[in-house]
Amino acid sequence: MNSTPKDTLLVICQTVLFEYSLLIPEGMPIHVIPFEKHSRPEEMRGYLQEIIDTASGDICRIIFGIGLCSNSVVGLTSADKELVFPRVHDCIGLFFGSHREFTVAAGEEIGTLYLTKGFIESDEGQCHLLEYPAYKKRYGDARAREYMQMILVHYRRVMLLNTGAYNLEKCRQISRDFAEEFSLDFEERSVGGSLFQRMLQGELSEDVILLSPGETLELERFF
Repeated sequence: MNSTPKDTLLVICQTVLFEYSLLIPEGMPIHVIPFEKHSRPEEMRGYLQEIIDTASGDICRIIFGIGLCSNSVVGLTSADKELVFPRVHDCIGLFFGSHREFTVAAGEEIGTLYLTKGFIESDEGQCHLLEYPAYKKRYGDARAREYMQMILVHYRRVMLLNTGAYNLEKCRQISRDFAEEFSLDFEERSVGGSLFQRMLQGELSEDVILLSPGETLELERFF
């Protein structure tokens, strides 16, 4: 996997970019996926394939900073470019460094709401924590709280993921207050960017999927 930043296109969602922007080599072209695309996986596949098909002829590799994401990457292919994907189901697995590490953490408490600075501060975000103030403004405190309790009925824990990219004090307080208000446990977990960095540096491992030109991404590659 020999390439330079200028001949590698990074396709990444805004939340991941929030956390890992400092790891991206200078000069590497970036395509940021709008948040709303994630809520329509049937449209997301076509959107991603169009990015591949219209990438500059100077690009020889496309790295995807997203996971399986409701199977939206299944079926992607390129006739003349290498495609690189993290072997994770979503960006939470990417933050943990592997699907295996995320599975271990999730096994501690299945009902966990995972938060990052990007989830909390994104003006396009749809996480429950961001929706609550809007519900209160729209429906009043009592109805908004009742609705949130219905949404969170299976949640037991709020986990703030700390990638070390910036000061999290404000996000930490917001997350802690939200957990306390809805009687959820709060935990902060330090996670790193090792998997993302390995992809950027062209390192192959069991957590990285590399497609040669002409290959099609199949669901089985994620398991």
